[in-house]
Amino acid sequence: MRTLFGLVLLSLLLVGGPALSQEKDPRTYRLNTQFLKDLKNDFVSVWTGPLEWGGRDWTKFAVALGATGLIYIGDDGIYDWTKTNRSTSGDDFWKFVSRFGEPLILLGVSGGFYAAGEIIGSTGMRKTALLSVESLLISSTVLYALKWAVGRARPYTEEGKHSFQPFSLESDYHSFPSGHTTAAFSVASVIAHHNDSLVVDILSYSMATLVAFARPFQDKHWPSDVFFGAALGYYVGQKICACHSGLATKNLDIWLMLTPYQQGLTLSFSF
Repeated sequence: MRTLFGLVLLSLLLVGGPALSQEKDPRTYRLNTQFLKDLKNDFVSVWTGPLEWGGRDWTKFAVALGATGLIYIGDDGIYDWTKTNRSTSGDDFWKFVSRFGEPLILLGVSGGFYAAGEIIGSTGMRKTALLSVESLLISSTVLYALKWAVGRARPYTEEGKHSFQPFSLESDYHSFPSGHTTAAFSVASVIAHHNDSLVVDILSYSMATLVAFARPFQDKHWPSDVFFGAALGYYVGQKICACHSGLATKNLDIWLMLTPYQQGLTLSFSF
């Protein structure tokens, strides 16, 4: 696991470093008091963001929420399919993949970017690193507030997809949204935003998507949990990038296909 993780990190650094988008920003982006101020301000911006939404923003939210609802309807069928297609080798693979949604691993990726930025004197790499950390921390506050408020039972409890115990402190009832998926997409969206390399975009979002697929295979989450977690992580990451660039965020288009014979989900990002 360490070897593959190191290769992924090295690839991101080697490809991402030269391809970091160049934006005019007077800040140096270092671990100092300014970072703490930015963290506080961005925390407020994310939490109060919906108060400033316009019609287009609410439309996107409605689409994401509606897609989550549609997937919720098909949760049983999709989850049963993951159970019937499990294997020992597959379990090992999904266990490995899900590690890339763990906060400590993601902090390690961000730390690698920051260290490389210090070594080669790249403000862009330090900015990517610190905004990734911000995105991870801030998305976690939204995430756990939702987990606590919703209280959805995890699949392994065998209580069914309709079981909810709002305001529970037990992990068994913290299925919605998926924490690993939210974390993975919150970091991937920042890394992709600050790179002009299509390779980095594909690598970042592919890893995050694999994390999302891993969670139902591990009996930790329902499919609708991971979908909403991906949307949440993406939103927070892009909101923070917008706070530090003044540029419009990338558009997120969601296509969902649910039939008795095939279930599919496509996320497309327009630049």
